[in-house]
Amino acid sequence: MSSSSQVKVAVRVRPLLTKERSQSKSQTLTDFSSNALSFKGTQFTYDHVFSSTFTQTDLYAETAAPMLRPFLDGYNVTIMAYGQTGSGKTYTMGTNDISLQSNEDELGLIPRFVTDLFANITTNDPTKSCVSISFLEIYGEDVYDLMNEDRIAITNARSSLSVREDIKGGVFIEGLKEIPVTCALEALKALSDGSKTRITASTAMNAGSSRSHAVFTVTLVQYPQDDNGIQNQNGFDDNLPIESSIQTESRLVSKLTFVDLAGSERIKKTGAEGQRMKEGIQINGGLFNLGQVINSLADDQKLKSGKGSSFVNYRNSKLTHLLKDALGGNSQTLFVACVSPAESNESETYSTLVYARQARNIQNKPIMNIDQTQLELRRLRY
Repeated sequence: MSSSSQVKVAVRVRPLLTKERSQSKSQTLTDFSSNALSFKGTQFTYDHVFSSTFTQTDLYAETAAPMLRPFLDGYNVTIMAYGQTGSGKTYTMGTNDISLQSNEDELGLIPRFVTDLFANITTNDPTKSCVSISFLEIYGEDVYDLMNEDRIAITNARSSLSVREDIKGGVFIEGLKEIPVTCALEALKALSDGSKTRITASTAMNAGSSRSHAVFTVTLVQYPQDDNGIQNQNGFDDNLPIESSIQTESRLVSKLTFVDLAGSERIKKTGAEGQRMKEGIQINGGLFNLGQVINSLADDQKLKSGKGSSFVNYRNSKLTHLLKDALGGNSQTLFVACVSPAESNESETYSTLVYARQARNIQNKPIMNIDQTQLELRRLRY
C-alpha cells in the first residue's frame, strides 16, 4: 500500500573561498541550527541544515544513510543536489573521478551509499540479490549514456537517447545500458569512468563547471527464497538479463537514483561566451522547468487536500520527465540544496533557499515495488 511521504530537504553551506574572504564584508547566512538558518534576517526551516563545519561523513550519516533501509525493503529512493555553479553539488554527491581522491573522508554520498549497500547484501540474506547500474547525462535536451563503450567526448558524435513511458506510466530511457555489478568496487569504477566523459568546462565561477545534469541509477532486484532456501519453482537463470531472469512477481525491484544537477548561473557572472553561454542558457531553462514542476506540486491545493490533481507538465523537458517519480510520484526523495555564504552570491543563494523551501512542500506516494497479490499467494503456498 502507498502512503504519503514528504520530500526531505537538506541545505548545505559551503565554506568561503579564499577569493570570497577578501571580497566579502560579511556572510549572508547566520544563526545556524540543526534544521534552520537565517538569511539576512529571514529565517528558513528545512529537515536538515549543515554549516560549512560539517563533514562529508556528517552529511551522509544524517541524510542518505537512513534511506538505505527503505531501499533494501523495496522502495525507490531519489537523492538530488541543486544549487548555483560552484556551490559544491558534485563534491557533495561524489559524481566525479574518485580515483583522484586519496582521502576517504572526502568521498561523497554516492560512494558511501554504494559501499554500505554491498555491505548489507550478504550470503546470509534469505534473498537472491542482483545489482545493476546505469549512468547518463542530460546535455541541453539530449540524453547520453555515460557507460556506453563507444562513448565519445565530442557531443555531436554520440547518439541521443529517448525518454519513454511504459504501459504503467513508468519512465525509462530507451537504449540506456545497464550493467550488472557484484561489488562496490565495480560500481564505483563505472561511476569514475563515466564521470571522466561528462561534459564540463571552465567559467569565471568554476574551473570545472558541469555543463550537464548527471543521473546515476542503482537497481536492486531481490528474489525471496522459501523456507528451504529454494528460489522458486521457476528457478533463476543467471544467463538472462536481470529483469527477465526473475520469473515471478514476488520479487522486490527497487531503484536508487542520484541526480547531480548542473549549476544555475548568471551569465554575466560566469563570463560565458559562445558555446558556454548557450549551455548556460540551456541549463537555466531546464532548471526553470524543474522549478515550475516543483511549484505546481507544492502549491496545488487539490493535491494537498487529496481531492484531486491538476496537470503537472513533466514532459516539458527531458529532466522533469525523468524525475517524474522523484517529485510527486513513487519515490522517497531527498533534495540537497548547496549554497554559498558569500555576499557576491547573495541573489543566487536566496533563490536556492526559496527553491528548496518549495520542494519541501511536495508529497510523494512511495510504494513497495512488489505485486501484493502474488506475494500473498506465495505466503499461502508455503
